[in-house]
Amino acid sequence: MANIRLRSPSSGDHNHTIPITLYLPDTHQQISLALTYKAFIGRLAQQDTEDTVYVDLTSVGGYEHGISRRHMMLVYDPNRDEIFAFDLDSQNGSLLNGQLMSSHTGYELKHGDELRLGTLNLRFYRSARVPFDDVEVLEPRATPERTLAQTQVLKLPHPKPDIRSTLQTRALRLEEDETDDE
Repeated sequence: MANIRLRSPSSGDHNHTIPITLYLPDTHQQISLALTYKAFIGRLAQQDTEDTVYVDLTSVGGYEHGISRRHMMLVYDPNRDEIFAFDLDSQNGSLLNGQLMSSHTGYELKHGDELRLGTLNLRFYRSARVPFDDVEVLEPRATPERTLAQTQVLKLPHPKPDIRSTLQTRALRLEEDETDDE
């Protein structure tokens, strides 16, 4: 995997707005946004800025699905015309096409990729809407509402191991002193 340096856009870069859609297959809902530079996805309601969009998933069960306040960040690189997903060291992790994402590592997103944040499934589309009908449209504003998606399988380099499977629990037994307190 090549090291990727992403830079904050200069004022002239704001004309590169990319429409993206996050689709929640379990509830047939979608969130469409215009990505200028970056989007934070999680449970943190915050006001959008000129180059940053905040997607609050609280209304779609974000807390119940194990979504962190700032779970994932999507970044658009206009020089490469690519969108990258970063897990922000979330408590319950993120998967891209079934593979665990390493924290703070950018993974390129392709049209139709499946994301899993905690236990919430999303499908990423690089378009203003999903390529099929019967979908409820949700606003990406910082309100108590949420959305996500799923699709193909792609091998990611160096997946982060799940350390929970290596942890062992053992019972400790406290022994009383056998000295008499007489």
